[in-house]
Amino acid sequence: MNSPCFEPDRATDRLSNGLRVIARSRPHSQQFAAVLAFGSGHLDDPHGLPGLAHLAEHLAFCGSTQDLVEQASRAGAYVNAYAGPDRTVFIASGHADLELKLLAILSRMLCRDSPTDSQLQHEKRILAHELFPLDPWDAARDRFANRLCGDRNWNLRAAGLLERINRISTADVERFRLERLCPANACLAVVSSRPEAVVEEDVRRMFGVEWADSRASVEPRIQSSWHAPATCTPFRSPQCVVGVWSRTIGADWPTSIVARMAADALGGGPHSRLYRELRERRGLAYYVHSGDSLVGDVSTVVSTAHVSRAAALTAVSIILDETQNLRSELLNEAHFSDTKRRLRREFEVFTEDAAEMAQFLAYRGVRHADHAASDRMYLAGLESLTMDQAQEVLNRFLEPGSICTHVVGGINPLRRFLLRRAVARR
Repeated sequence: MNSPCFEPDRATDRLSNGLRVIARSRPHSQQFAAVLAFGSGHLDDPHGLPGLAHLAEHLAFCGSTQDLVEQASRAGAYVNAYAGPDRTVFIASGHADLELKLLAILSRMLCRDSPTDSQLQHEKRILAHELFPLDPWDAARDRFANRLCGDRNWNLRAAGLLERINRISTADVERFRLERLCPANACLAVVSSRPEAVVEEDVRRMFGVEWADSRASVEPRIQSSWHAPATCTPFRSPQCVVGVWSRTIGADWPTSIVARMAADALGGGPHSRLYRELRERRGLAYYVHSGDSLVGDVSTVVSTAHVSRAAALTAVSIILDETQNLRSELLNEAHFSDTKRRLRREFEVFTEDAAEMAQFLAYRGVRHADHAASDRMYLAGLESLTMDQAQEVLNRFLEPGSICTHVVGGINPLRRFLLRRAVARR
């Protein structure tokens, strides 16, 4: 389904090396932010080399780049990075006076030197701490979500993970950087108080570095086809974490917006269905939440509740029922209009922060090959969305075969059997 509002953004450009650039001018703001996003993350780690994307991100700050980051930090700037499932993101924000210094730091992410062996070993030790979750709930949930998203290394536990990280060589890092962290697979978003044309000229000068095979297409990752209607990760605990995942193929308009609306209707706050049913009416849980996420070409709505062992099956049934009810009625017309208005206000508040705006633009820019789904387009798409369009998406989005359940915690074999049977009957 296409939207007439999704035309190429005039504030989007490509440099000769393939880097996409999006600039936004806010003349009356004293805040500057720039985000360099690459369309590859830990889902692109080769089989048997988990942590490679994280390690490449860490090593980007080694050597003289770290000195520049420390100087910027002393001046009050924020510089950081993270490697997600399908993206590696470098963020720099601060006072408008620091704009050129922060852009210079991000430009080094495209032309950084190869790490020394001592730098590689040092960052491996730090990475081992980062990738070892201390909370067993988080560890089990992350392994399940990683497998669902297509992580080729999802089944490596702590001991095996450390061993594989130690196998990563400088050559592995360099290969990943050349193939994945390259301009053709990146988008730079800048939110500045200066005019967009001036910003773009500085960006062209600082980021227009020559790059070997820069215009070559990046090999797409293989999407996961794994599906698990009902799985459990048991360990000794009086409580369970119940999760229900709903997947859909496609991240185009209006799927991504409808996924946000579905999450809001299910567990977006005190007005939501699960909050009222699980917490307020039945008293089965304190924490109930639904959220939407976009990984590669898969939009996902996840509903989570922390419940007792005895209430796990009941909680799963309630979440499944309310999720399936969205297929017949997302909202009535009045609630649909209220939801659109609420999401617009939330988005406008969210993007008042220059760093949040830059992250939104950069990730949308790197995700779309032919156009950047910008803030202006998002709001236009939200405004033009009709209830019939939203309902048609949900009828595909919430097909019974697209829903997975996962219970983490103290659940015995009998309850595991009952859970699987209850899900299978739906």
